[in-house]
Parts: sequence; structure tokens; C-alpha cells
Amino acid sequence: MKFVFLFVLLVTSFFSNFMRISGVVILPPIAQSMGLSAATIGLLSSLYFYTYGGSYGLWGALVDKKGSFLCCGIGLLMVSTGSFVLMTASTAWGIGLGRALCGLGMPAAFTGILTYCAVAFSKETYAAYVGLCLLAGNSGTIAAVAPLGKALGVMGPRGVFCLLGCAAAALALILLTGRRFDAQ
Repeated sequence: MKFVFLFVLLVTSFFSNFMRISGVVILPPIAQSMGLSAATIGLLSSLYFYTYGGSYGLWGALVDKKGSFLCCGIGLLMVSTGSFVLMTASTAWGIGLGRALCGLGMPAAFTGILTYCAVAFSKETYAAYVGLCLLAGNSGTIAAVAPLGKALGVMGPRGVFCLLGCAAAALALILLTGRRFDAQ
């Protein structure tokens, strides 16, 4: 079972980097349709990074106390909420709130998967699993550019945010219902 949940956490790591970069692709067309300046959209996009970076310490402490699955699940629910806020946003404030919520929830993915690998697998294989985690995460960065741009052309921004919100909620559900398998 631990490899099944490793896979779920790897997908979550992929999703984390995907969400981080997605603003570069999705936000410019939204800004244009709302008449927002490049400076404003840059500020709104950066809210992801401020909350992401600012909450790492908190997520690290919570993962140590409560476990990877619970923390990643809660973080993903925050991302899902943020995606649905972005889907329905009609103001700059709405876009900022959605990006901030996504950034606030995603650090749980990285701290959670590293902790899970440290606890679920032997110390001799830990470095290999960290490499796998980084590969999955960086693959999300790649997928957030051209493939996301294609999806944006097909579904539009609201459809993309709906899909991202549903994906985050599904991952959260898997982790939260599988807590008894958390290695911690």
C-alpha cells in the first residue's frame, strides 16, 4: 500500500509545481479580459509565492505532528477552494484570494512527501525517493506551460480552474480517507 500512496503523493508533488507555474499561462488572458495592467496581474500572481514561501515552516511543523496524509489533504482542499475562487472570480481581489489560497495549501505537498519517504522507506533509499519527488514536481512545471496552454484554448480559464479544483479535491479525498496507511 505504501507504493500506492507514494504514487498519490508524487501526483500531488507534480500538481504543486503545476499550480505554481499555472499563473504564467492562465492569468494573462484573464487580465486582458478584465482590463488589468501587467503590474496588477504580476502582483496577483505573486500572492501565490508569498503565501507559499511564508507557510513552509507551519506546514513542516504540522506534518511532523499530524502526518503527511492529513496535512497534504487539508492543503489540497485549500488549493481546491482557491481554484474554485479563481473559477468564479470577477475582480482582481478574487483572483488574488484564489492565488493566495492555492499558495497557502501547496507547501504541504513537498514537506509531506519528503516526510513520508523518510518514514515509509529505508534511509538507504531515501535519496532515490527524493530524486523521484523532484522529478515528479519538475514534470509539473513542464506540463504547466504548453499542455496547460492547450487546455486553456479548449476549456477557457474557468474550465481549467474547475478541472484543477476537482483534481485537487480528488487527491485530498484519497489522502484523507487513506490516513490509516500513513507511515507516521
